[in-house]
This record gives sequence, structure tokens and C-alpha cells, in this order.
Amino acid sequence: MQELLDLLKAGEFELFLEKTKENKNPSIIFYRAEAYIRWKQDFRHALEELLDNLDSIYQYNANRAMDMILELRFALEEFEEAYLDAERFQNFPYVSQEVEENLREQRKRIRAAERLCYAKKEKTGDEIKSVLGDSSKDDFTVLESLGRVDPADKSYIPLVRDIALSERHNSVRTYALLLLISLGYDEVIPFKKHDKTFVVRPSLITPPFTGNRYASIVKEMETASKDPSISNTAKSIYSNYVLSIFPEEPSVDEDDSLLIASILKLAAKYLGSEVDLDDYFIEHALDPYEVKEKADEIDKILLADEPLTY
Repeated sequence: MQELLDLLKAGEFELFLEKTKENKNPSIIFYRAEAYIRWKQDFRHALEELLDNLDSIYQYNANRAMDMILELRFALEEFEEAYLDAERFQNFPYVSQEVEENLREQRKRIRAAERLCYAKKEKTGDEIKSVLGDSSKDDFTVLESLGRVDPADKSYIPLVRDIALSERHNSVRTYALLLLISLGYDEVIPFKKHDKTFVVRPSLITPPFTGNRYASIVKEMETASKDPSISNTAKSIYSNYVLSIFPEEPSVDEDDSLLIASILKLAAKYLGSEVDLDDYFIEHALDPYEVKEKADEIDKILLADEPLTY
């Protein structure tokens, strides 16, 4: 065995593969797969080596066997086959709780790898439109394709409008509405968000995170908190809140002090710390009860806004 391992260490991969071609020892099978990868990035032969000996290598080291097979499928962009492998693994005898946890996460891993592969590839306009018009596509894939839309190309408008009016995840429909704003869509549409319906004309909506007001709110958070960790958390909360309620405005008038104090208090709560806003409360005549009530309202909205998951 040591002689064979020495060949691997020396980079004599072809010789190692020649000397072990009849060897069915599970540990050698793993080494043979690694040799194919390290020698010529020969993912196909590495995968065949593992699949041809799956029963023995699974008994020897189940997690390693499954992980290597899935990673090789990802390298070969064989995602449908990876799903079939995951189903096959489910039928193997129980090994350990650790293996069971691995099994539970496999479909999520495959979906993530599939989307990452898709995201890295260049797409033509027709390919993007094909995805946007396919109701069977999952929300992640549609959202990724929306991110590829050219905001100067108005031919996308019918597809993007349909997504904004669809029953898809709030994050997907919100992004579609933002795109309609960028595309200058000038028709009135009924946009649903949570339990509300907003009758809007996208061309007349001011996009979030733009203009002097947004910059002023962010700056005031930084000044009032006197703590970068709290102000950074507050800015993240504010961004999530704005997108969660969009196209509704986060505050109804130009006095944003209640909103700012509430978000800063919420940021401190999330961080398990305190923020001294006594001077800010006095300066803006804020009622502590109203600030807490507003912070609780924002927190409730964010908690209810179900994240986009795999």
C-alpha cells in the first residue's frame, strides 16, 4: 500500500492507475478517483470509478462517497443525474446520524450548485426571455434571470409585468416592479404586497435607495448612533424594511426621526446591546412609547416577510 501511496505523492498518477486497475479495495478506489482528477481533471473516469464500486465505498465511508460523487456531477454539470444519485443514496441502509444529516441537505446542495452554474453562464436575450416566460421555473432561477434584463430593452416589459402581477415570492415580484420602473413602464397595474393592493404607474414611482432623502436618513443613523456596528446593522434593517413594504413609503412625511430612532433601537436589540438616544429623543420631541411601538411594527413586518429559500 505504501508503495502505491508514494506514487501518488510523487505525481505518478498514470503509473498508479495502471498498478491499481484490478484493485477493489475501497480506499484505493477513492485514490483512483482522486488520481484521475489530479492527473487530467478527468471527472468522467473519476465518477465512473466511484459509481462502479458504489456499494463497497459507501460501506467504507458513506459521506465521502456521496460528497465526491455529487461534486463530480457538479463539475460535469450533470444536475439531473445528481438528483437521481441523491434519491439512490436515500435507499441505502442507515449508517449514522451524520450521514442522515448529509442526506437531508443534498437536494439543497444540488439546487445551489445548479443555480451557481447557471449564474456563471452568459445568456442571450432569447434565453433570458425563455426563463422569464416559463412558469415552471423556480423563484431563484427567475430572480437570477431578472437580474440579467437590460433596463433599456423595452421588449422585456410584457414578461416582467406578468411576473410583477404573478403569485411568485414577494422578493421576485418586488424586483420585477423595480425593473418596470427602470424600463419606464407607463401603464397602471394593481401590485399586490402582503395583504395590500397598490394601484401604481411604475414610470411615476421613485425607486428606493435613491435621492437626497435616502442619503440623509443613512447619514442621520450614523450620527445618532455614534456606534458603527449599530449604524451598519440599522442600515441593513432599513434596506430590508424598505424592500419589504415597497412600493409603500417607509414614513409618511418628511420627518423621519421616528423611523430612524425605531430602527436604531431595533438594531441595538438585534445586537444584544444598547444605544443612547436620549439627546436625539429630546431634539426631535420623540415619545419613547411611540418609538418602541414603531420598532415592534418594523420587527413584525420583517419577521413575517418570509425569505426566499431553496
